Amino acid sequence: MAKIFRMKSTFRITGKYNLKMLAFFTIILPLIAGMACNSSTNDTKPVSAPAKDTAVIFSPPDTSTIPHNEFGEMVRYGRELVVNTAYYIGPKGTVGKYLGNKMNCANCHVDAGTRPFAFNYFSAHARYPQYRGRENQVLTLAQRVNNCIERPHSGTPMPLDSKEMVAIVSYIKSNSAIDGSGLMPDDWIKEIDGNAVDSFAEVVKKLTAIENDLKRKEFVLLVSRGTETAVLRVKLH
Repeated sequence: MAKIFRMKSTFRITGKYNLKMLAFFTIILPLIAGMACNSSTNDTKPVSAPAKDTAVIFSPPDTSTIPHNEFGEMVRYGRELVVNTAYYIGPKGTVGKYLGNKMNCANCHVDAGTRPFAFNYFSAHARYPQYRGRENQVLTLAQRVNNCIERPHSGTPMPLDSKEMVAIVSYIKSNSAIDGSGLMPDDWIKEIDGNAVDSFAEVVKKLTAIENDLKRKEFVLLVSRGTETAVLRVKLH
């Protein structure tokens, strides 16, 4: 099993080994900065997780780390739409006229939704689909984006399959922390997609393959949490 805990900026393995590794996984890295192998032999002192009453603020990935592929292009366009919403889809928008005013998404979602405690996007992707009492129905994230367009922006909904909607949702997803899916610092990963994992290397291999598969929509983790077992479904693109 591999144990996840937060450190400053590197992965560490404890037990028989104590190694630093480069970040390898865009989805997991924002929440965690460390993983550990479970070993019956402890040659080094294990690294402890932060105290449970210690606040850990998520830091979204830098824009320079956005991948140079189809998904990455949508993420970049989505960020541009969030920052300059009125220019693209405002009353005189260059690609559509969906807003009723000249507000930008970033007027409320400060720093393009990346500033803590300022209507950030950190958990948005993991929280949807979600039941909304105002509509009395379950909404997707794209439908929730249209909620903002209809109300604060006093506009009309964008088509859910439009390039602009897909781009905005992709950008939100790229800034989402894995803890929105329920992963906790003291969890031990036991299975990935129903397959047992017994070493750090195996976890790296499986998660890297998932990250590189642009057709994947989600994956499932089975984790040990104290005396309990939890199943976490992690949404991707």
